[in-house]
Amino acid sequence: MKAQELFQELKDKIRRGELTGKLPSIAGFVRTYHISHNTVKKVLDMLKMQQLVYGQQGRGVFVRNYAKQKSSGKKVLIYCDLGSLHNTFYLRVLNILRQKAAADGSFVIDLITDIRQAEKIDYLLCFIVKGGNPEEMHRLTARLDRGKVCGINIEYRLDGDSDFPGCHNDNFSGGYMAMEYLYKHGHRHIGILSCAQELPVNIFHYRLRGAEKFAADHPDCQLYPLNVTGSGRRAEDFDVADAITVLREELPQMTAIFAFTDFMAMQSMHFIQQSGLKVPEDISIIGYDNKDFSGLLSPALTTIEEDAESFAESVCCMIRSAVAGRELPVLPPTMPNLIERASVSMVSK
Repeated sequence: MKAQELFQELKDKIRRGELTGKLPSIAGFVRTYHISHNTVKKVLDMLKMQQLVYGQQGRGVFVRNYAKQKSSGKKVLIYCDLGSLHNTFYLRVLNILRQKAAADGSFVIDLITDIRQAEKIDYLLCFIVKGGNPEEMHRLTARLDRGKVCGINIEYRLDGDSDFPGCHNDNFSGGYMAMEYLYKHGHRHIGILSCAQELPVNIFHYRLRGAEKFAADHPDCQLYPLNVTGSGRRAEDFDVADAITVLREELPQMTAIFAFTDFMAMQSMHFIQQSGLKVPEDISIIGYDNKDFSGLLSPALTTIEEDAESFAESVCCMIRSAVAGRELPVLPPTMPNLIERASVSMVSK
């Protein structure tokens, strides 16, 4: 039995109230279903992500009391590929949606990781998380009722060419906000570590556009953007260490770096400190995402956080409209928040 099959079986039993209280041990699942220890752990993690079960240290895994939803609730599917489930923001949104669905009672959230599952379910709406390029979107939506398809941060269809409604984060405002914060702290020469600029229009293009708009509004602010990619990068692209070296050569007055992800910000901080400089005394750094590790860095990372609570409420607004039989609303993008910590300081006069 595959992990997805066992996950679906256990989820259905929990929904029907056939599985309650404490779950069998991992060893018990292994004996019953003749599967590996790792497969059981993966299934339990998937159930926890959907807030169907919870673990207690030293006691085991238990079914949540509210996991059996009202049978009258309309099913809302959230399609999320396995890669997206590693994203802290989407995990926060999914958990909040589960809680809101349990409190509301008129709809039920079901997470699916294989779009083919939707063919077997009578659902009210299906939200596709992130999606991909137009070819991938066509492949995904070909299996769905187009009148029931919505998007969650569809990355490569943000220029108005999407023919279905959705919810998005305001990455343009996030880029503008980061620059505004650095500018207020006296920074006028700012290096930008961008990424994915070689791909079709996506969220990182919007972050750069926001930063560039701020610079256009403030002529005394000079930006130097570089596209950072991983292995297999193009010759004109850089990794973080290369990029910072180039920035310091091409923009010797640079006092701050805006990194488009917290991971790049963390790498930047490490490289700068290894080079004998101090953060933020010599170079300030601001990131994007507010990953769990961001507050643990030394210094703690100032960053832009996408608002999971407000985003989930926008998704719920669309769901409630569908439940009531109303036309789905066109919602503005969700504004991010600035998380102020210690990695940005005032420019010394």
